[in-house]
Amino acid sequence: MSPGSSELLQSRVIEVRSYVVRRARTAMGVWLGGCLVFLLIAGWLLAGSQGFVQGSDAPVILDAIALGLVAGGVFRLRAWLEGISEQELASTIERSAGIAPGLVEGTLELSRRIPSGASALLAGRAVSDVADDLGARSDEKLAGRLAEQVEAWVRSGLAVGVVLAVTLGGLTLAVPARTSSVLSGLFSPLSMMRDPVPPPLAVQPGDIEVLRGSDVELDISAADRMSISVEWQAAGDIARSELVEVMEGKARYTFRTVSAKIEYRVRDAAGNASPTYGIVPVDPLFVSDMVLSVAYPPHTGLSADEFRGDPPPLRLPSGSVLVFEGLASRPLSSVQLVDSSGSEAVSFRVEGNEFEARWSPSVSGSFEWMFRDRMDGAAEIQPEALEVLVVPDSEPTIGIPIPGRDTVMPLNLRQPLLLEGGDDYGLRRIELVAYRVTSFGERMEPVAQGFDVGGQRAILARPLLDLRGWGLMPGDTVRYYARAVDNSPASQVSISEEYSLSMPDAADLRREAEDAFEEVAERLTELAAEAERQSTENREQALESARQRGTEQGTSEEEAFREREELEAALTEQGEMNAVVDSMRQEMEALEELMQESGQADPELRRQLEELQKLLEQMTGDELRQRMEEMAEALERENTSEATDALEEMADDQEALRDRLEEAMERFRRAALEQDFRATTSELEELASQEQALADAMKEGDNSDLRARQQEDLARQTEAIEENMASLEERLAEVGEQQASEGVREAVERSSEARESMNEAQQQAERGEAQEAGEQAQRAADEMQRAAQEMQRAMAEMAREQMEKVQRAMIQTADDALSLARRQNQLNEEMRGVGQRELAQMRAQQATMLQGIENIAENLQLAMEGAMGQSPEISAQIGLAMESLQSTIDAMEGRRGGTPSAIAQAEQAIGDLNQLALMAIANAEQMGQQGQGQGGEEVSEQLEELAQQQGDIMNQSTQLMPMELGEQAMQQQMEQMSEGQQSVASDLGDLA
Repeated sequence: MSPGSSELLQSRVIEVRSYVVRRARTAMGVWLGGCLVFLLIAGWLLAGSQGFVQGSDAPVILDAIALGLVAGGVFRLRAWLEGISEQELASTIERSAGIAPGLVEGTLELSRRIPSGASALLAGRAVSDVADDLGARSDEKLAGRLAEQVEAWVRSGLAVGVVLAVTLGGLTLAVPARTSSVLSGLFSPLSMMRDPVPPPLAVQPGDIEVLRGSDVELDISAADRMSISVEWQAAGDIARSELVEVMEGKARYTFRTVSAKIEYRVRDAAGNASPTYGIVPVDPLFVSDMVLSVAYPPHTGLSADEFRGDPPPLRLPSGSVLVFEGLASRPLSSVQLVDSSGSEAVSFRVEGNEFEARWSPSVSGSFEWMFRDRMDGAAEIQPEALEVLVVPDSEPTIGIPIPGRDTVMPLNLRQPLLLEGGDDYGLRRIELVAYRVTSFGERMEPVAQGFDVGGQRAILARPLLDLRGWGLMPGDTVRYYARAVDNSPASQVSISEEYSLSMPDAADLRREAEDAFEEVAERLTELAAEAERQSTENREQALESARQRGTEQGTSEEEAFREREELEAALTEQGEMNAVVDSMRQEMEALEELMQESGQADPELRRQLEELQKLLEQMTGDELRQRMEEMAEALERENTSEATDALEEMADDQEALRDRLEEAMERFRRAALEQDFRATTSELEELASQEQALADAMKEGDNSDLRARQQEDLARQTEAIEENMASLEERLAEVGEQQASEGVREAVERSSEARESMNEAQQQAERGEAQEAGEQAQRAADEMQRAAQEMQRAMAEMAREQMEKVQRAMIQTADDALSLARRQNQLNEEMRGVGQRELAQMRAQQATMLQGIENIAENLQLAMEGAMGQSPEISAQIGLAMESLQSTIDAMEGRRGGTPSAIAQAEQAIGDLNQLALMAIANAEQMGQQGQGQGGEEVSEQLEELAQQQGDIMNQSTQLMPMELGEQAMQQQMEQMSEGQQSVASDLGDLA
């Protein structure tokens, strides 16, 4: 027997045994693992929702069970393995390999020892055969029944382990922390088994400062305890303690009405204690003093304010600075002002119990105070919320209330203005800016004149816009506005509305003259009433003075002094009246000069002004001035008697002055009426020209909306002129000019028809019917032209009637003067050869002569009724005739000592009456021949008329420029203006 076969057989049997051992150990491991999982599940179920608690014995028990299972398993495995003998293993191999029973066991015996007498070769062969047979089979196959038993144990262990593992996995997913706690307890059972150590006692709020007399509540965290003890000692008191029950690890205790310092701590039953804390009572935090200083911006001019305590609601100009300084009852940690949203507006600098800040608010609002002490306690007493209204610096205001509209510049080219400006804190400067716009639309450089106002909050300035050196021409416009700058650092600027001043045209001059004449007429009415009053008072005063002088006792010094004062007052009043008349004459002179300076010549207006000036020059009269001089000299000599005589004579002169004033009043009113007539006619002609231009533009069919607006504007102007014409019609009827009034009424009817056509043209233009609108506008232009012609005819008729009326009055005056001259001649013949007594008896007849000349003057005045045509020389001659007749009467009474004689005075009166008749006849003939021939003065007047026509052409050009006429319509208007200029040039050539 070879040694290799024997070893191979033994090795094969050992390998089968090893296989069974390994599988048995595996089975034991699977079952032990399942048991451990089972123990984990058991621990999971035993641990509760929070896992194992400290001091629990369950982990130790479970671990002991686990160790017991492991030890039992190992012991059982070893016992089972030891129970498998070599004979049983060999028998199992024989059965599994299908070998004859006892063969393997016998072979093994032979491999160890060959019995004596046995053949070694045969034994070796037997061993080799068995070894070869076993070597071809696997360990599992050879293990047979043992392998099957072990595999059954493995499978059953795996099945149980999988079920338990799935169960444990589900539990772990459901409550991971519980599983973790179970594992922790199982891996450290001894530490878990020890009794639990409770957490430290936690006490809130610990050290604290509280308001004296308030309660302090302790929040105590005492987990794992059933009760705790609160121990404390107040200052000046014995130590005390109180047992407090713990509920769910929490306990509360309250110190009531803390008024002294308290030291306290908390202790549990095991002797564990918290740190010792202190409760310190403090007085309430409050603001004991606060000062608020307000510094306003310098430009406001406001003095600084200071408030102590709660400040009132503050109305602050933008840029104001607030300075806070205050004192609290104890040290502070922070002071703030917060807005309504809770955001910090101001943070104060804090030092101890003092606080201060500097703040320039930019927004309005209500700001609450927030005071905090070093323990973060709020103030019990603090200022009220700070109410702040920030007022922004308003822009300055500036306006031009006078004239406050577009207007025509005065004739003297000096426009008085009223500038009204203001600012909430003051103005720095005001400027007036003006610029010229020529008749061709060219804008010149603006001219500014201004002045500093020194920070005034409101100002009324009255600058004078002097345009005399601007070289203005007819048709030019001056536009102006005011500019204000306030005194704020930003220098805010405001500009007023812009207004325009137009150069006055002929119609404006007439309106200006009309207003001036009306004003003078009103003043003359007042002067006439005043003259009548003075005449009555002076006559009564003269009679009273004469009566007093006739008494035997005479007058006292006091009465004489009062009489002198009354005489001086009468003289002063008459002087003032003379000054008023002279001022009116100067106004007429100024009006004439301004008319010439403006470049708008009107010969008719100039003639009226010259005639009215002469009338005012003769108003007071030389006799009245002489009486005033005599009276003044008598008063200087303190000769009351002569002054009284002069006063009586002055009373007569004042009555004559009243008559002259009434005559002048009628003449001025008549002049105003004529100027109204001329101005209205001129305005009507201008409207007719504009309507014709608009009609031509409408026919072109361009810009219907613009044409409709222009037509509407012309219709409004026409309606306004109709109102003026209606007023003119009434005034003409009041002064007896019936034919002229009827002519104006016909012109009003024409204008009304034209306005209806204008309205239709406007509506058609709005609908886009250009051709129809042009036709209606043309009809309106034709009607307006006819209305202007009616006005011209009515004005010419009134002038003709006026001239005829003056002629008749002159002829009647001449006839009456000649009749008086013949009668005076008869009386003169009767005077010859009679004595002084007979002359005195003829005085009544001579007085009728004086009454006759007075009747001539009165009749002439009534016949003229304010007509502008009476020669001033005729009025002067009537006065001479009156004086001669009065001198004749005086001579007949012997007042003047007979020198000159009554006959000589009568001869003088006859000459004056004849001269009056000659002058009246010459004046009537001159008016009849008016318009025949051309003297130097007439040539000058024609030149003025041509200049006025040229000015009208330029004004027409200015009026057409803003209308934006079409090319064809503008060409037609330019052709018409060109024809007008050619006519002016032709007339100039004829004059040359």
